[in-house]
Amino acid sequence: MAFNLETDLVKVLEKIDNKIDKLDQKLDDLKDQLNSVDKRLVVVETKLTIMEGSQRGQIWSLIVILATAVLGILIAGARVFFFPNP
Repeated sequence: MAFNLETDLVKVLEKIDNKIDKLDQKLDDLKDQLNSVDKRLVVVETKLTIMEGSQRGQIWSLIVILATAVLGILIAGARVFFFPNP
């Protein structure tokens, strides 16, 4: 009976050890995947920073274009009202 109990305990301990090894391997895989996700996140942050700078430039270009158009309309209106053709 004692031998059978020891054998059963050894088998149970081996199963537990195997499961712990599998969990350890899965944990290592998760760490690798997390590192990969971190690297991708850094790339996304870099691209976002570049896009923000690009958008800022586009907004200023639009402001300059609109200001030029408004100024042109004001000058054209002033010429019509203040300097009519003789």
